[in-house]
This record gives sequence, structure tokens and C-alpha cells, in this order.
Amino acid sequence: MDRSAEVAAFQKLIPAANIETCTHEQLQASLQDTRQRKLRLRLRFPDEYPRRELLIEILSTSLPDVALRRLTKFADAKATELSKEGLPQVQAIVELVQTSLAENKLLFAFDEVRQLRLLADANGGEMKLVNERAGRIKVLLRQGPYFFQVNVKLDDHYPDSTIRVVCDESNLPPNVVDAIVKQANDMARRITLGYTADQALYASNPLKKPLSLLAPPEPTKKAGAKKFGKAAKAATSPIVIKEAPKEKIAPLYYAEDGGILHRSPLDEAVKSILPVVKTYLWETVLKSLPSTACPECAQLVLPTNPATALDPNAVPLQAYCGHWFHTECLGKKLQSPPFAHPCVACHVILHHPKWPSDLAELSTRYEREQRLEREIAEIADMF
Repeated sequence: MDRSAEVAAFQKLIPAANIETCTHEQLQASLQDTRQRKLRLRLRFPDEYPRRELLIEILSTSLPDVALRRLTKFADAKATELSKEGLPQVQAIVELVQTSLAENKLLFAFDEVRQLRLLADANGGEMKLVNERAGRIKVLLRQGPYFFQVNVKLDDHYPDSTIRVVCDESNLPPNVVDAIVKQANDMARRITLGYTADQALYASNPLKKPLSLLAPPEPTKKAGAKKFGKAAKAATSPIVIKEAPKEKIAPLYYAEDGGILHRSPLDEAVKSILPVVKTYLWETVLKSLPSTACPECAQLVLPTNPATALDPNAVPLQAYCGHWFHTECLGKKLQSPPFAHPCVACHVILHHPKWPSDLAELSTRYEREQRLEREIAEIADMF
């Protein structure tokens, strides 16, 4: 077999700027499709080529080892198949590697996919779908009688672009599913922006503290002679926002937008599939929620049988602090004096948008209800 034809095919398939070695003994080039999907392909000719398969090496500083091993395995199998018939191998191998780089959206995430498969298998779940060309992963997670099937979609530029998380099916209450899917997507977005996984988890709290519950700003005072007129206006002190003490307050309380950005280099890839699916959806939600008790009544927030119809007063709600309450338990707490109650579990002030957060409004409403009850009681006594 004339190796010159193989060398010519190699030069035709790969731009000259990417070719590093091009001889009758060895071919080597760098291939890249996206910022992270890049590799170095090295082909060496054996003495009995093409009756012997090419010696193939695939190296990369960005792709995970499991992806490189898998790609090398496919390339070796193709070379072995062609060598049995004494056919040229270079063009077929180069095209196979180029196609994988261009079309396999999961190439950079193979290590995460593998860990998700192990997680599902170890906990009675299963990997429902891995579509490499579409960049889609479906994992069924189970904990006791409850399950959650998560559908993760990523594009060509992962991890520089944000993944999209959807729940295909679950027997958790619909409001719980909506809340955790919203937080999962926001967590993924923040990881892409540069937050660490822990920071993104804390900062993605879907409930924000209303302004009415924030401490008012206090101006600082400067010592010196008293000034009047324009001089007094020019010397106005800057406003300093008070910071809450960090003792005995849940981490969610401190997750202020933009205040805890991860300071890693911008070219450092931060993967988000595993933190979102394993750390949040599995460990934080599905693994713990079925055994979570309401801080007020100490009863489980979820029924032991998912098929049980939930009373509207028993629907689980997540408060601002991150703890789950029954609707009735949280409502009673937020509508009783002095209205600004701390969570008994973490001492963070309780808040949920289902109820007003204006303390003056709540106080007025409560007084009106009490007055109405007294008037009704007085009328009843007259008869």
C-alpha cells in the first residue's frame, strides 16, 4: 500500500495549520470543534500496514479520560475492521474523530454522565436516555416511594453555556416540583457565571427577602465643627447599609446576588450537571425531603404514601430560610403577632410571598379581625 496516498488524504482532511507531524511513519494533528472539545490525534503506521491496524493515540487537556478511552476504542475497532480487508484506514479514522468532535454534545460531560449512571444504579433509579447528538440526558431518581425524572439538555458550548433542567415526571406535589426546577435552573446559570457549586446553591434561593423586612440604612456621623448652608449639604455623610450577624443564621440568608462570585480564572471550565443533579436534586431535595419534618408541628411535610390526596392546608411550602413547612403551619405563624417570627430551626426571619410582608399591614389586618370578633361576640351576648 502506498503510504503517500494516506499522507495526502490526511493533508486533505485537516487544515495545514493544525498538522504537527506528517511523515510516512507518523501522522499527528490538533483537532478542535469548540473551546472544550479539542484533542490531539496521533496515527503511527505498523510495518505490515494496511494488513495491521494503525496505532492510534488520542490525547486531550480538556476532555475527560472516559471520553478519550471511549473514542479510542471506537477508532481502534474501525481500524481493525478495515485491516482485515487490507483497506486504507487514515481517512476513515480521521473522519470518525472529526464527526465525534462535531456532533457529540456530551463528549465533555462523559465523566458526569458516568457518575449519574452510578448514582441512579446505586439508589434504585436508572439512566433513561443518553442522546449524544441531541445533548440530552434523562435520569430517574428514586427515594423510597418518591421519584423524580430529570431531563437535562446541553448545547455545543457546555460548560460555557447553561444547561436546561426539566422534570419529565414526578410524584412529588406540583408546587414542590416547580420550586425545585426553578432553583435547579438558576443554580446552573450561576455556576456558568462563575459561582462555586455551594455558592450557586445558596444564591439560587427563589425567595428573596422583601425590603420591608430589611433594616433601614443608617447614616454615619463624622466628628468636626458644625456646618451650615451649602457647606452642610456638601458634608452629608455617606449611607452605610447594616449587615446582619452571621451567627445562627442559615447560609441561604447571606446569598446576595453578585456578592459571592467565584474568583477562578475565566478560562477554567466549571461543570454544572453533577452539582445540579447530584448535589441539589438528589442530596438536597429527593434524598432528604421525604423524611423532613415541619419545624412547627414536627410532622412529616410529605405523606408517606405519594398517592394520598393532599389537603390544601398540608401542601408543603419552602420558606425564605430554606426550611419546608405545611401551608397551615406557616400561615398561622406569619399571621400572628408580632408577625416577624424567626424560624425555630435556624432563627432566620420567616417569609413567604403567599402572605404579606408589610408588618404594619399585617398588624392593621389583625386588629381589624380582632375588633370584628369582639363586635360579633357582643351582639351574640345581647340575645
